[in-house]
Amino acid sequence: MRHYDLIIAGGGAAGIMAAGVAASAGRKVLLCERMEKPQRKVRISGKGRCNLTNMRSEAEFLKKIRRSAEFFAPALRRFSNAETVEFFRRIGVPLSVERGKRVFPASGKAWDVAEAHIDWCRRQGAEIACLTRVREIQTDGGRIAGATVQTPQGTERIAAPNVLLATGGASYPATGSSGDGYLLAHRLGHTIVEIRPSLTPLVSGLPETDRLKGLALRNV
Repeated sequence: MRHYDLIIAGGGAAGIMAAGVAASAGRKVLLCERMEKPQRKVRISGKGRCNLTNMRSEAEFLKKIRRSAEFFAPALRRFSNAETVEFFRRIGVPLSVERGKRVFPASGKAWDVAEAHIDWCRRQGAEIACLTRVREIQTDGGRIAGATVQTPQGTERIAAPNVLLATGGASYPATGSSGDGYLLAHRLGHTIVEIRPSLTPLVSGLPETDRLKGLALRNV
């Protein structure tokens, strides 16, 4: 049986960042990404350009959060937008600030952000396993003991005293965000608040709505 200090379920931006930070601190880390490559959602974000952050003040940021802004405030103070920009520039992603103080990669390619972040993570010493899905979190005496993962070769149980869920929500199954984290947490005894979509399509039976397909509006 393989042994690690930390198993991370999910290879999105949060999982890659967590894996890199933990590995840089000397931990033996395995990141499990169920898709063929990590950061699928990052690669298509911002219409393929990846809007990394915004350079507005913390107070302006928090005003945009409709509920529980105080929950996010400590995270913004711990790793601010300025630190985010500095981090990505340091790992080799030139950035530009555009209208509305939005920050994009200077190349205009979200792919560059994803690849640089993944390369940085690997350089810290983290192991990234693609096409590897965490199916169950193992416990022993009320403590985390590891995880059972599924790969194209079959299932494997891996030992670890820590498992981090970074699977994202259930917003875009084609990118890997299909709700795995909710099920894994529920099986451990956590209470899951019913999930609801925050961005949804509008469906109408009126024939004239066909003319609106693909229409994009600015500043609305």
